[in-house]
Amino acid sequence: MGVIRTDKWLLDWYDEPIKICEQLKTNLMVFTPFEIYQYFTLHGMYRRTLQEGNERIRNLQKNKVWEKEKQQIGVT
Repeated sequence: MGVIRTDKWLLDWYDEPIKICEQLKTNLMVFTPFEIYQYFTLHGMYRRTLQEGNERIRNLQKNKVWEKEKQQIGVT
């Protein structure tokens, strides 16, 4: 399993979570974008953080969180 660079999606479609989930549909064909969104919100994997949301995403990018996760799970 790889790491999907969702940071770009979060910045592009921050206020449109279903659109973010549409991007995952190709990898999770069994579920609709709305079902993916429901799952993420139900399990605390997605929550809009209002004003500071984009700033938090940029801080995660600056701290290379996605790259670190790739290293941790052994994906190159």
